[in-house]
Amino acid sequence: MVSADIVIMRPAPWRERIAVVEVKNRLGLLPEDGTDPTAYMRLTGGQARYFMLVSQEVGYVWTQPQAAPYRFDMTAVIRRFIPDLAPGRRLFGMSVESLVAHWLGILAAGLRSDEEEPERTLASIGFLDAIRGAEVLSKAIA
Repeated sequence: MVSADIVIMRPAPWRERIAVVEVKNRLGLLPEDGTDPTAYMRLTGGQARYFMLVSQEVGYVWTQPQAAPYRFDMTAVIRRFIPDLAPGRRLFGMSVESLVAHWLGILAAGLRSDEEEPERTLASIGFLDAIRGAEVLSKAIA
């Protein structure tokens, strides 16, 4: 079985997959650059309520596999954690995955409000409420 980049799980005793996240730090990332959400979730362990595709500039989240994804800007998130990153500089390797996992962990812990983007977009589709108290599992920080 293929391992998902990041999985957000409801804690025991329910152990349900809430979200599956694919990190592709590709410049100009488009929804079409992501793996088919249904196939990706099946290959990485089963269905989840949300599928997210993320780069350091942009993210997309699907609430239904065949529906159009919601788009959100990731540059503010990158700036929060790496304020000195030079404009146009690319992060490589597990850097983006680790950063995204850390950010999602903060959201799951309820430590960010939904007053700024991208949290405002994620709150509007129920994502923040769904992951509150959940475990964020990442091979980058395992």
